[in-house]
Amino acid sequence: MVLQYWHGLSYEEIAQRLGISTHMVKKYLSQALIHCRRRMARLDELMKATDDRVRELIAEQAADWLIDNRGGLSVSQRNSFMPGSRPRQSMLKNI
Repeated sequence: MVLQYWHGLSYEEIAQRLGISTHMVKKYLSQALIHCRRRMARLDELMKATDDRVRELIAEQAADWLIDNRGGLSVSQRNSFMPGSRPRQSMLKNI
């Protein structure tokens, strides 16, 4: 892949340098692209899962801080700070 994408070599030039057929160059490049796409998809899934967990941790920390520093919140108020939910304005006025 480096020879083709980085150095801009053609299939024929790569085949000549590696001492293999042009058909094998195409086959290896195809396999390499499939491998890269799969790894990128897994990385994307991992990043999304990590982002979701980080948001949850931040929400938990914020709720804990509010409880510790603002006189306490009810369970429903604390849950309103969890990811995917928005606190109601009336709850924010009481904090």
